[in-house]
Amino acid sequence: MKNKVFSAIMVFVVLCSFIVASQAYAWTISADFEKGTAGTKAQGLSGFEWAGSTTMFSKENAESGSQSAKLSWQQGTSGYATANGEFYYPTVVGKGSELWIRAYYYFKSPWSWSTPGGSVIKILRSAVKTSGGANAGMLSVFSNTRGQITLSDELLTTNITEFPTGTYFDIDKWQCIEMYIYFSDTNPIFRIWKNGVLVVEDRTKRTLRSSTDVAHMTTMHYWNGMAPQNQTEYVDNFIITTDRPAKRDANGNYMIGPVDGTVAPGTPQALMVR
Repeated sequence: MKNKVFSAIMVFVVLCSFIVASQAYAWTISADFEKGTAGTKAQGLSGFEWAGSTTMFSKENAESGSQSAKLSWQQGTSGYATANGEFYYPTVVGKGSELWIRAYYYFKSPWSWSTPGGSVIKILRSAVKTSGGANAGMLSVFSNTRGQITLSDELLTTNITEFPTGTYFDIDKWQCIEMYIYFSDTNPIFRIWKNGVLVVEDRTKRTLRSSTDVAHMTTMHYWNGMAPQNQTEYVDNFIITTDRPAKRDANGNYMIGPVDGTVAPGTPQALMVR
C-alpha cells in the first residue's frame, strides 16, 4: 500500500513539474512608453530594450496614456541605429512555436513613402538565425512606395519580393498593426492584421529555412534607399508574446487585437493560401 501511495505521489509531482515547465516557456514582452522621461532615449523600463539615437520618449502624441516613442527620420538616412528599436526574446522560438507581435503606429504629415529606386520600408520584423547563430533572414511587415502593407520572403532569397495586401497604412491616424507567425520549414503560417482585420494570410513561404533555425528578436525600422525627407513617426503599445491570446478575429484566428478590445468585422482582403 505504501509503495502504491508513493508511486501515486511521484506521478503527481512529475505531472505538476511538467505543467509548470510547459507554462514557463510562454512569455510576453510589453512596452507602453509611459515610465520614461520625455526627451530621453526610449529604452529600458516601459520602452525598447535597445533604441536608436533619435528614438525618444515623448508626450507629443500617444495612442493611450500620456506618452509614446517618437522616431525622428532624417533625410538621406536608413534609420539604422537612429529611428528604430529592438526587443530580444527570453527563450528560443523554434519550429512549432507561435509568436504574436502587435504595435501602434502614427505617421505624421507631411509624410512620404518614396525611396530612390523604388525600394521598400521595413516596418515590423522578427529576426531568424541558424542554430549556430548566423543570420537566416527576417519575417517582415513592409510598406512599399505607395504606403501599401506588404510582406516579404526574406528567408528564401536575398532579393526582396513584394506581396502587396491591397491595404494601406494611414497618415495622421493611430493604427494597430499585428503579425502572427507559426514557425515551420514545412507548414508555415504568416498573418498580418490592421486594426483587428486580417489583411493577409500566407501559408506558402517557409517561416524557417530549416527545422533547426530559431527566431530571436523583434526589430523596427529600416528604410531601404534612404528616407526621402525629415519626418516624424510615433509608436505605442507594443506586445510580443508566445502565449496564445484569448481574442479571435472575424475568421476565428487567435490574435492580440486592438487596445480598446474591438475587433472589426470583415473578411481578408488578400489571402495568399495555396
